[in-house]
Amino acid sequence: MKLETGSNMPNFKVDTVFERGIDIKSLLGDNKTAILFLRYAGCTLCRFDMMVLKDEYDKIVKDGGKVIVVLQSDPDRLSGEIDRNFYPYDIVCDPNQELYKQLDIKPANSQAEMIGPGSMEKLKKVQESGLTHGDYEGNEMQLPAAFVVDKELNVLYARYAAHITDMPDVGELTDLLQKKKSLI
Repeated sequence: MKLETGSNMPNFKVDTVFERGIDIKSLLGDNKTAILFLRYAGCTLCRFDMMVLKDEYDKIVKDGGKVIVVLQSDPDRLSGEIDRNFYPYDIVCDPNQELYKQLDIKPANSQAEMIGPGSMEKLKKVQESGLTHGDYEGNEMQLPAAFVVDKELNVLYARYAAHITDMPDVGELTDLLQKKKSLI
């Protein structure tokens, strides 16, 4: 089921890095929540995006927003690697890519298809950051997706990425999550 603005996201049972079998609805904020589907914790680009989000998270919560990151990583492995208080947002783990499949978040057909306008510039920033690649997990060809939902899981914004860097940045997320701004 491909989500669209105005549709409803199912209340999936999910595993976070530190909790198992909880309803995704229990992770939502009181206002709007962005749910970002990335690849996996070892992916250098994903690590970079997660660090930028961590460093600028005060901009997100200032107006009552919240973010959940979904990764194709094993929760048991991550719980031994990540301190509970390191990231200010929840990380949902989907190592079997069930959520990706259910929401029709498709991988690219080729590595060339993963690259789009601005990708090389962002990948250069990732390289300059000094982050290194971690364990390989999940689907290397996976494209990301971003959704904004309200506390009832009504989809207010849906974006299926056309390429690997086709995701809202913190500024865009902040705009999307401002409680006074209507998205539909």
